[in-house]
Amino acid sequence: MKKTTLFLLFCCLSIPTLYGQKSPSPIRTAVPFLSISPDATSAAMADAGVATHPDVYSQFHNPAKYAFANAQSSISISYTPWLQNITGDMFLGYLAYFHHLKKNGTLATSLRVFSLGAVEMTDYISGQVIPLGTYNPMEMVLDVSYSMRLSSRLSMGFALRYTRSDISERSDPSTDDFHAGNAISADFSLYYTSREYRLERLKISYSWGINIRDIGSKIDYGSSSLTAYDYLPTTLSLGGGIHLHHKEKNIFSIYIETAKLLVPTPVWNEEKEAYITPDEGILSSMWDALTYAPGGFGEKISEYTLQCALQWEYDKRYAIRAGWYYSDPIKGGIQSFTMGGSATYKRINISMAYAIPLYSQSPTSSSIRISIAYELGREKK
Repeated sequence: MKKTTLFLLFCCLSIPTLYGQKSPSPIRTAVPFLSISPDATSAAMADAGVATHPDVYSQFHNPAKYAFANAQSSISISYTPWLQNITGDMFLGYLAYFHHLKKNGTLATSLRVFSLGAVEMTDYISGQVIPLGTYNPMEMVLDVSYSMRLSSRLSMGFALRYTRSDISERSDPSTDDFHAGNAISADFSLYYTSREYRLERLKISYSWGINIRDIGSKIDYGSSSLTAYDYLPTTLSLGGGIHLHHKEKNIFSIYIETAKLLVPTPVWNEEKEAYITPDEGILSSMWDALTYAPGGFGEKISEYTLQCALQWEYDKRYAIRAGWYYSDPIKGGIQSFTMGGSATYKRINISMAYAIPLYSQSPTSSSIRISIAYELGREKK
C-alpha cells in the first residue's frame, strides 16, 4: 500500500497537466517528463522548437532539423531544476550530440536523466514509524536519430528511443509489486526551410516542421491497478515560423506552435465511479486521441496547447527570446510567460531561460534553466 502511495505521489508531482486543473479527466501518461523541453533555448520560447532554426538541441523537438545545421558537429549539456520551491535535489539533465556524415546524413544522440531526489522510506508498524533507508528514484532516456535532406529545402528524421523509469525501491518483476518500467519508442519528423525573399529593405523567409514523438509500447510497472499511467506521452507537434532578415546581421523570428498528446481521453466508468483511460493498441489509441473525446469537438480542441514565441538574433552570436504558453483550464490550465537569451564566445554558446506562471504553477516555473553548447569541427559547407 505504501508503495502505491509513493508511486501516485511521484506521478502527481511530475505531471504538469494536473496543476490547477478544473476538469476531472485530464489526459494522464507515464514518464510525463518526456514532454518537458530539456533545453534553455526552446524553454525561453514557451517550449517552441519544431520549426525553429536547427541547433544541437533538435533531438528533442525535431530531429529532421539536424540536416540543415551549420556546424559539422556539436555537443551540449542542459540543467533544469524541478519543483525548486519545494525541494532542492530534483532536476532534469540533458546531454545531446550530433555529427554530419559525408553522404548528406546526420547522426545524433541524446541522454535525459530525471532525478526525483532522495526519498526517506518508512513503514508504520504497531504504532511506530520504522525507517527503511533512503531511496533515489530516477528516470532516464537514451535515443539515437538519423536525418537526411530530401531536397535543398526539405529534410526528414527518424529517432529510436529507450526509456527506463525506476520509481520504486523494488526491482523484482517476478513479484506483483512495482518494478522498473521499460519502453521502446520512435519519432518521425519533417522540416522545411524556404529561400529568402526580397521585401523592400528586408529579406523574409519561413520554416515549418512536424514531429510525432514517442510512438511506442506502454510501460509495465508490475501492477495492474495503475493502467491509466502506462501510456507513453506520444505527442504530435507542428508549427511554423517567419524570419525577417535586416542588414545581414539581424534576424527577427515569430513562431507559432501547437502540441497534442496522442493518448485517448479518459471516459467515465459507472461501475468504478471514476474516469478511466481506455486500454488500446498503439495505432488505435493515436487515432482515438485525434478523433474522439467524451465531451465532443469542444473537449478535443481543448487538448491542444498553444505556444507563441519571438526571437531576435544578432550576428548569429547573441539572441533575446520570449514566449507565451497556453493550455486550456479544463485540461491543466498551465499558462506562462517565458523569456531568456544566449551569447556565443568563439565556439561556446550559453543559453538561459526563465518561466513566469500566470495562473497556475508548473514544476519548472520560477527557476532558471541553463544550456551550454560547444561546436566541434569545421562549419558544414
